[in-house]
Amino acid sequence: MEAPTLDRTSVPRITPWFDLRTLKVDAREGFLVSRIDGYTTLGDLATMTGSTLDDVVRIAQRLAVELAIF
Repeated sequence: MEAPTLDRTSVPRITPWFDLRTLKVDAREGFLVSRIDGYTTLGDLATMTGSTLDDVVRIAQRLAVELAIF
């Protein structure tokens, strides 16, 4: 699957049926996943987590390809 186009205004949502325990993520990525609430933009997530927008978008794109978020 091709990575979706995401930007600072994208609002990720956790895929309801996806088992997040199966994700192989590091601590920073896991913290980002824990902040995804379906309302907060990637730009705001970057600010909240202290990550760069580029890192947040890269992580979100990978999670989208794995179908963990949509």
